[in-house]
Order: sequence, then C-alpha cells, then structure tokens
Amino acid sequence: MKFHILFFALSTLLLTNVSFAQQGDTNVGFRLGSGAGLSVKYMCNDQAALEGILMYRRGGVRAVGLVKAQFEIGRSNTYFFIGAGGHAGVNRLFNPERPTYQVIGLDGIVGLEYHFPYQNLIFSVDLKPMVEILQDWNFSGNSGALTLRVPLN
Repeated sequence: MKFHILFFALSTLLLTNVSFAQQGDTNVGFRLGSGAGLSVKYMCNDQAALEGILMYRRGGVRAVGLVKAQFEIGRSNTYFFIGAGGHAGVNRLFNPERPTYQVIGLDGIVGLEYHFPYQNLIFSVDLKPMVEILQDWNFSGNSGALTLRVPLN
C-alpha cells in the first residue's frame, strides 16, 4: 500500500512540474526502446533540464524522474546530455500468470539530442542504465531508447 501512495505522489509531482512550466520551455513526446513510453522535458535554463518518463517495461509501468545537464556541440543544434534520477513502478502488472512486484531504483542517462531547426522537432538517442534497490540489487545497463519530442507552444 505504501508503494502505491509513493507511485501516485511521484506521478503527481512530475505532472505538476509540467503544468507550471512556461510555454516554449517544455517539450513532450514518445520514447521508443527497451523502456517505451511518454517523455516530458522541462528546460530550467540553457544547460539544465528536468525530465519525467512514464514507461512500460517488463510487463509493468514505471515513473522515472531525471535531472539532466546538456551542452551544445559547437553550433550544430546537437546537444550532449548526462543526468541522474530515480524510478518507481510495478513489474509484471499486465501478466496474470506471474506475480507482480514493486520496483524502486536509481537511474543514470547519457545521450545526444538534435533540434531540427525549422520543424519544431527534437530527436534524441540515449543509454539509461539503472539499478533496482527494492526487491533485489538488479542492474540493467541496456535500457536505451530513441525519443521524439515537440515543443509545447
């Protein structure tokens, strides 16, 4: 029961941050990869961002919160980013043949992001290693994805 309250609180916090964001500083989109789902990114300033991801993984749902630093590579509209955060969720939620279990863990992220100059489109590729600390110390280094976002204007 405590886990469900924590999951609801984290999800509400992520959505609340998005609703108070200024227009043009927030972009939303889809994340496709080993952890597929929705991504919302809020730019705090030119080099710092908050990202919330609601994703499907291992037959369940996870909410991920990340703090990211990003740096433009030259003047190419390409950015390198690195960050860290955490996740909470439930595995095997949609598999009635196996028992569900809750997960809480730590996440890292590293990747590249490209801003298409005249299309209002942002494309990124990343690697997001994570370690789960609630059930057992399960490390996963292969959680990468492609993300396509559009700015909210």
